[in-house]
Amino acid sequence: MKTPLSLFIGILMLSLLACGIFSPIATLQPRAVPPTAPANRPLEPQPTVMAANPVAAPQITSFKMFDEANGWALSEQSVLRTTTGGATWVTAFPAGVSFNGLPGSAYFSSASSAWVLVPDPGAPTSAGKLYASSDGGLNWSVLPVPFAVGQIQFLDIQHGFALISFNQTPGSADLALYQTSDSGVTWSRTFLTDPAAATSLPVSQAITGFYFRDPLHGWISGAKSSDTQSYLYSTADGGKTWAPQAVVENSELANANVTAYPPLFFNQNAGIFGLTVTSATVSETIFVITNDGGLTWLSTNSLPGPAGDKYAIVNPNYWLVWARTRFYASSDGGFSWLDFSPNQNFGDAAGDYLVSMSFISKTTGWALTMDANLRRVLYRTSDGGVTWQALAQ
Repeated sequence: MKTPLSLFIGILMLSLLACGIFSPIATLQPRAVPPTAPANRPLEPQPTVMAANPVAAPQITSFKMFDEANGWALSEQSVLRTTTGGATWVTAFPAGVSFNGLPGSAYFSSASSAWVLVPDPGAPTSAGKLYASSDGGLNWSVLPVPFAVGQIQFLDIQHGFALISFNQTPGSADLALYQTSDSGVTWSRTFLTDPAAATSLPVSQAITGFYFRDPLHGWISGAKSSDTQSYLYSTADGGKTWAPQAVVENSELANANVTAYPPLFFNQNAGIFGLTVTSATVSETIFVITNDGGLTWLSTNSLPGPAGDKYAIVNPNYWLVWARTRFYASSDGGFSWLDFSPNQNFGDAAGDYLVSMSFISKTTGWALTMDANLRRVLYRTSDGGVTWQALAQ
């Protein structure tokens, strides 16, 4: 009778083990590897939000939605996040961290990524901390920064800017621009107001914001100075030098109060920004577009009334604008407009209650309102702004 081959191999392996030629392979146990921080990175311990706390009355001051469910918001005390389309909000900031009554600012780039600037209570005008999260607020890194109050923008996880106002008096402020290329570990000051320099920015301005399209090309916007038609300055060297851009040729602007708002670019070439114009004879909103990266600009047909920054640019063609009592919608890039009234009272002769809007499509959007008693309410629309439903308040 022949011995099966498998039985023969099994007997051979047992013999080899007995002789010590082969030994069993040890089972590797998982070993915790501590995280490694880049050299010279002054990271503090990273707090973790273990359990998000629901906020019954969020009292939102600003917000941004990214899809049907996900969005970020600021309140007077903390950072909030929603995963329910704005119906409910939770605290998304580390326990014990708040703005302490100081003006915080944030930049939200996606449903998961956020940067938040918090002034240092011990030096609220000169030092702060930058918190960053890439997982929807579950974990935050924190870094000290050489500024406290200002506006921030990040192009990606590494490249960011901060525009800081200081020496502020009524109608006047100096400006400083900081830039980082290592995720906020170090910041270099690339610009400081110098009234004697031809490539500087005017001092006496109400700055409305700034925007960088890439690490080199950026814009700063604000109220009109005494010798220009609109306040929009551009840089092509990362903010070291600035030059005014004459973007609208309109004789009515020369004697009017003109305020420009930061541009928004859809790609390297196509961009848009808004102007509001008011005088004894004029009250209108003008949108200005570029298709060559900001080298030249073209004004579109104006709208009645000063809309300010209360508009939503859904895509290069579809825009929705709130002008105190009515919405105006354009489907052809601002060359024709349709107006309509919403079912909610967002503004009347007594006041304008709409604070800001965020739209993710032509039909789906949110609007934040605040009444005379400072009560804030968040609304949502699914039909392009005709009907609105109250959510958080």
